Amino acid sequence: MAWTESTTVRRVASIRSGTVDEELILFSIETGVSHALAGTGIWIWNAIGTRARVGDVIRRATEEFGVPRDVCAPDIVAAMASLEELGLIAQDGAASRS
Repeated sequence: MAWTESTTVRRVASIRSGTVDEELILFSIETGVSHALAGTGIWIWNAIGTRARVGDVIRRATEEFGVPRDVCAPDIVAAMASLEELGLIAQDGAASRS
């Protein structure tokens, strides 16, 4: 599915998380695969919460960090696309990859 600012994403329900040192460890109880997030990845994961619109996450980043929208939007969309490819988040209306 194409990514737009109106795209809504959600965390995949089978993902469990925990913090180790300064990293957020995400573990899929379905696949047994784990991933570690740090820095911006953690911020994006927390900004998504259980569900969020891409545009809302971008707006929040511009407000919290004072970064111009045209600078941060491509990076946030790319990070979300990576999280989706890893099976950690899914676009609403898309089947979760397990």
